[in-house]
Amino acid sequence: MSVKVVTICHVEPGTIQNGRIIPGFERTEGVAKTLPRIVEFGDRCNIPIGFVLTPQAMKLSDVDLKGHEVGLHLHPMDPLLRKEVQGRLRTAGDCLGRYTAPDQALLISTARRMFEGALGHSPRLFVAGRWSEDAATLRILREQGFTHDGSPLPGHRTACADWSAIPRLAQPYAPDALDPQRRGSERYVYIPVYQGLWGHYFTPETIRDLGISYFKAALKEAQIGKADTVHIYFHSPLGLDPNIMAAFEQVVLYARDQLHLEFVVPTSLTPSSGATSAPFPPVYWVWMDLRLMKSLFGAGQLGERIMGRRSRVPDWDGMSETMESTPRVP
Repeated sequence: MSVKVVTICHVEPGTIQNGRIIPGFERTEGVAKTLPRIVEFGDRCNIPIGFVLTPQAMKLSDVDLKGHEVGLHLHPMDPLLRKEVQGRLRTAGDCLGRYTAPDQALLISTARRMFEGALGHSPRLFVAGRWSEDAATLRILREQGFTHDGSPLPGHRTACADWSAIPRLAQPYAPDALDPQRRGSERYVYIPVYQGLWGHYFTPETIRDLGISYFKAALKEAQIGKADTVHIYFHSPLGLDPNIMAAFEQVVLYARDQLHLEFVVPTSLTPSSGATSAPFPPVYWVWMDLRLMKSLFGAGQLGERIMGRRSRVPDWDGMSETMESTPRVP
């Protein structure tokens, strides 16, 4: 069975400088200029992309997303969403999972109606801004008709979100109603972000630091470890950097043409039978060629990895130096 790959683009404003994404609701180029480029990227590579749009993003571009998945991305501080719910919230901040259940229900239902008004159909795919969900979020999303969710970030724990119980190499799962981090029987599919070697999250936003070979090696591990699914995410302002997108294209074409992995839309996934794929089987080292061995050194970061300095979630995801994510490594 071929490994399935889902690529989810969080479509929201921002820009990019020196390879680093700079957030800001006023930086509309992160949607208006990039969404057509990312659609072209997906079409050129012949892969479907899951686009999750914030309410603001829905108003900034009318690009045709036909052939791709379209879902909802919810940041409570989105200016258009805040305007719609003005005066009706008892909670503040940009962490959805830290809102009261009634406030979460108001935000999600309002954003869903805005999505339906803009796109003409109901969303099934959801990603929480800053990865922030709790058990109430899960219940409300199911009630609102959502079926698939790309919010789980294995090993991630901050004041905004907690996915620390989810291991590296976690596979899509049906959650428990009382604890979204546990496997259960809810009719809902969580799609954890894939973590490559040493626990780095699988996103082209770090490709400049880790190098193309690092990502190729991680995909090879997924294949040899018999993973069901690899979830790749990135934010739309990345489309402003042609060099990073060109490097990402090399990774995508390697996965598609050399490893023969299958790129699919997120809502086609079902829960995996196993909690994780297999890490580092001995045969993996046999299959590694010299080019992939270079990933061990990346951009001079081997020492940092050995010393246990792991990847951080970019600031774009609501992180600060005092709210650092520490992915677990097997």
